[in-house]
Amino acid sequence: MKMIRKTPSALTAALLCLSLFPVQVSASEEAPVITQQPQNAEVSYPDGASFHIEVENPDEVASYQWEVTEMVNEFILEGSTAKTDTLVIPSTTQDDPVMYYRCTVTGKNGMKTVSDYGTLTVTNKEETRTVLFVGDEAVEPGETLDLADTPMGSGTIAFDANGSDVTFTDVSFDNSVMTYDTRLAPGTGMMLFRRNSDELEYHFNFVGTNTFTNTFYDEEYHSGGVDLNIYFGASDDPNAPTVILGGDGELILKGGSNLIYADSNIEIEGTLKGYATDDIFCDGIVCRNLIVDENAKLIMETNGTGVFTKNGDMRFFSGSTVDITSRPATVSVGATAKNILYTSGSVYSTNAAVSLKGIAEAERFVPNNAYIGSLCGVLINDSGSLNIDGGTFDVDLSVTDSGDQFAVNFNGIYGGEEGSSLSLDNGAKLNVNINAPGVASTGGIAFPGIISLAKDTSINVNVIGSGEVMGIECGRTLQFEDAVIESKLESDTGDATYGVVTGGASISITDSAYSLHSIAPNGIAFAADTGERDDEPVSFVKDYAPTVIELKEQAAVIVPDKGVINQASVPGYASLIRAETVYDPNASEKPAQEVMITVKPAASFPFAPVLIAAAAVLGVLFAFTKKKKA
Repeated sequence: MKMIRKTPSALTAALLCLSLFPVQVSASEEAPVITQQPQNAEVSYPDGASFHIEVENPDEVASYQWEVTEMVNEFILEGSTAKTDTLVIPSTTQDDPVMYYRCTVTGKNGMKTVSDYGTLTVTNKEETRTVLFVGDEAVEPGETLDLADTPMGSGTIAFDANGSDVTFTDVSFDNSVMTYDTRLAPGTGMMLFRRNSDELEYHFNFVGTNTFTNTFYDEEYHSGGVDLNIYFGASDDPNAPTVILGGDGELILKGGSNLIYADSNIEIEGTLKGYATDDIFCDGIVCRNLIVDENAKLIMETNGTGVFTKNGDMRFFSGSTVDITSRPATVSVGATAKNILYTSGSVYSTNAAVSLKGIAEAERFVPNNAYIGSLCGVLINDSGSLNIDGGTFDVDLSVTDSGDQFAVNFNGIYGGEEGSSLSLDNGAKLNVNINAPGVASTGGIAFPGIISLAKDTSINVNVIGSGEVMGIECGRTLQFEDAVIESKLESDTGDATYGVVTGGASISITDSAYSLHSIAPNGIAFAADTGERDDEPVSFVKDYAPTVIELKEQAAVIVPDKGVINQASVPGYASLIRAETVYDPNASEKPAQEVMITVKPAASFPFAPVLIAAAAVLGVLFAFTKKKKA
C-alpha cells in the first residue's frame, strides 16, 4: 500500500509563516487617515474663508474632492481648489446660509475616507454694504481688483471710495475658471449688491474693450448665470436706483441665461454689445426702466427675449441705435414664447434708429419636438403705448423653411390691454415685415386703443402667413393726417386677409404724396367697426351713408374704381360684427380687396366726404383679434 504524506495547505502555511515571522501591513492596503479635520469658520461678508485637511502619507493620496451642503441639497464642487487639500472660498454674500463643507480623500488603492463637516457662517447678515462681486472675488468701495491675480482673466476693476463709481479698464473675464465653483456661483459673473440702496445712481465706466464671458450652462434647467446682475432688494419700490453704463469704451457681454438681470433701472450712455452662446437659450436685458441715451448703442444677439422692462418703460433718445436680433431657442418647459421688446409700461423712441429682428429656425425646434408658441417684435403687456417721434423703427420676423409647422402667433407690434395705443410724429417711419409661411395667426400691428399718424409719418406693413392674416388692427380710432400707410398681405393657404381694420377712422389728406393703400386678397382691405352685431350677413345698400369713417379735406376713395363705403359682416367673437367697408358697386357681393384713400380726383366722385365724428366701440375689434389668434 502506498503511503501518502500529508503536507500543510497553502493557507495553513501562510498563517504559520506569519506567526513565526510577523510583517508590517503596507499603507496602500488601508483607507487614507485624516489627521486634521476641517475647522469651522465665521466671517463678516464679503470676506471669504478656507477649509484645510491633512492626512497621513499624503504621497498615497490619489485625489481630493470637496463638497458642500446646506443640509438639503448637496453639491460636488468644481472650482480650481476643490480638488486640493485646501478649499478656498474668496468671498461670501449677505444671503449665504450656514454651509457645511467636507472632503472625500481617495487613496491610490481606491479606498476612500470622508472628512467631518466644517461650517461657514456669515455673522453680519443685517449689515448693509455695497459690494461688487466679480466671479469669486468681492470688491468694496476704495478697492481695486487686478484680474491678473486671479484665474479668471485680466484687466483692472477700481471701485471708487464714494461707493457709486466703478471703472473697468481692458477687462477680459471668463467665469469658466473660478477658484471656488462655476456651478454654485454662475450668477456672480458680475453682480453689484446693495440691500436697500441709498444711492440714486451708480456709474460703471468702461475704458477700452471690456468683455465678460459666461460659459456656464445647465442643460437640465435650460438656464445659467448672468453676466451683469444688479441687486438692490428694491422689489416694487418706484425709487429704485439707476445703473449707468458709460465711458468711452465698450462693454461686451457673452453667454448666460440673461445678459443683464436687474431690479434697478439700466441706462446706457456708451456702447453695450451682447451675444448668446451658440444655440443655447439666452434672454437679453431684464430691468425696471431701460434708457438708451443720445448717440448710445445697444447691439444684442440673443436666443430669447431682447429687452423686458418689468415695472417701467423703454426710452431711446436722439441719435441712439438699438439693434437686436433674436433667434429663439428651446426652453425647458412648454412652448417658447419670446418678444424682442416686452414691457408692462410704454416704449418711447425719439429720433432713434431701432431695428428688431426675430428669426425662428426650424433646426432648433423640430429635432426636439419643441414649439414656438409666440414670437413678437414689440409686446406692450399692459395699457402702455408705443410712441415713435421721428427716426426709424423696423420690425422684421422670419422663419426658416421646414416641412413641419413648429410655430404660431407671429405679431409685429401688439398692444395687450384696453387703451394701449400707437403714435407717430415728426416724420417717423415704422416698418413691419413678417415672412412666415406655414405660421398660423400672423399679424402686423394690433392695438385696442388709438393709432395716430401725424403729418409726414408712415407705416409700411408686409405680412406673409398661413390661415387668416391680419395687417393693421385698431380697436378705437385710426387718426391719419397727411401720412402714408401701406399694408400688403398674403396667406399662403389662400385664406382671408384683413388689411386695415379699425373701430373708427378720421382721415385727412391734402396732397397726392400721402395715401392709405391696403391689399388684402380674399378678404377686406379696409373696414371700420360700427359697434353693431348681426345674426345674418348684411346686404349691400347702395345709398348707405357712413357714420364711423370720416374722410376730411380732399380725402377720397379712388381705388377700386367708383369705390363707395358700405357695410359688411365681419366674423367676430360669438357673432358677426357690422363694419363699414369699401365696396366696388360693380362687385357689390364682397368688399374690395384693394383700397387706396388719397386726394379727391378732379372728376366728380360718387359720394361727398362725410364729416361726422368717428364713433368707436371699445374692445370689439380686440375681441375679434383674440379669436383670430386663438
